[in-house]
Amino acid sequence: MREIIPENGESSPQPPAASAIDRDWRDFRVTTFNGQHDTNKETGHPYETKTLGEIMGARPAFEIKANAPAFIPSQYHSDDARTHQVQREHGQFVALAGDVDKGNIPMDRVLELGRRLFGTDTALFVYSSSSATETDKRWRIIVPLKKPVRFDIWNEAQTAFFDFMEENGVPMDRSLDRAGQPVFLPNVPIDRRDEDGNPNFYRSYLEGEEGLPL
Repeated sequence: MREIIPENGESSPQPPAASAIDRDWRDFRVTTFNGQHDTNKETGHPYETKTLGEIMGARPAFEIKANAPAFIPSQYHSDDARTHQVQREHGQFVALAGDVDKGNIPMDRVLELGRRLFGTDTALFVYSSSSATETDKRWRIIVPLKKPVRFDIWNEAQTAFFDFMEENGVPMDRSLDRAGQPVFLPNVPIDRRDEDGNPNFYRSYLEGEEGLPL
């Protein structure tokens, strides 16, 4: 299945129907929060979670940058889940994530490299970031894993992912190899929408059925 969200954002991507082979990755829950400074340290409450199926079927939010929805691709979601050291020790990671925030790289190039690296059957979600424009394209990439893995395995895979993209001319934000680094979800703030609320620019791609084995 292939889903492209047009610039006006009228259509909504839906996760492909779950099957026996890939149902598990769609049900993996990850830590979610709103904005860089959203923390549960003071309250002691666990963070909210969403499934990867929900994340990979998300329409763009309307939030300002300070409140932008984000996640950590780990199942660990206690009140200290946003601490790098804690995630390194206790995190069980269920997705790779990439951030292409410079170079004005066309989506087709990102997809081509993603398919070369991960194969044609692996689920792949690519979407434009909140600051992207037609002349300054920026992308985020999410690739679900077949099963949860420890930080060291996940980190090695993240590094290999970034190396491959950069060797092929796509600069990557390497901060996303940190255990507790936020991965911002689809979001187009109000000031980047027209008077009817449609995004001035937003593109998304969702395809694939299987989790990536590591």
